Amino acid sequence: MSGRSCCGPCRSCCDHNRVAAAESLVVHRNTLNYRLNRIAALTGYDPGRSEHTPLFAAALTAFDLSAAGL
Repeated sequence: MSGRSCCGPCRSCCDHNRVAAAESLVVHRNTLNYRLNRIAALTGYDPGRSEHTPLFAAALTAFDLSAAGL
């Protein structure tokens, strides 16, 4: 799973509403669940857990800054 393919699911599930997140990504909710479970398996952190949300938010901010060349 590449960095870019991880960003959409992580960004969308920050509000903890996976159905709405799946709809905004135009994927089936099972696809979103698979991707989020894969992210959790690869990182050891679950994007669906509220205590891990700030870590993912910080990582996404760092990714955005890096992509912008800052």
